[in-house]
Amino acid sequence: MRDIELKCGIFFDVAITEYDRLSQFTFENLTIDATKSSLDKELVQGMSLKNVIVNGQPAN
Repeated sequence: MRDIELKCGIFFDVAITEYDRLSQFTFENLTIDATKSSLDKELVQGMSLKNVIVNGQPAN
């Protein structure tokens, strides 16, 4: 995803089972205002965050 400004309830809600595999996500130039703003990069292999701001704070 790139170049998005978004106001939402939940920013990143991902649950992985033994049958799922997520990889190579790039989030770039996002400004997000979310009630639930948690982001667990460990769930996605190869996740890249470039200039991602969530609730006014840089996402790590």
